[in-house]
Amino acid sequence: MLTGLSITIASVDTALAERAAAVRARTSLRLPDAYALATAMGLKHRGHAEVRLATFDKKVLKAHRELHPSGPE
Repeated sequence: MLTGLSITIASVDTALAERAAAVRARTSLRLPDAYALATAMGLKHRGHAEVRLATFDKKVLKAHRELHPSGPE
């Protein structure tokens, strides 16, 4: 079902957990939101070309702008 939506499933590893904890500490986002943001930013940093952060949550968008000044993807 997910392949039709072009969704990539990322495994949680120590690096992602640490990045999510750092995002949570810097932004006060809830942990699930911090994981989503950390995952998107990490995949973009690893060179994935089509990474998009899809959310209507204003807190997540604000945190993304603060942590990634080039704007929402």
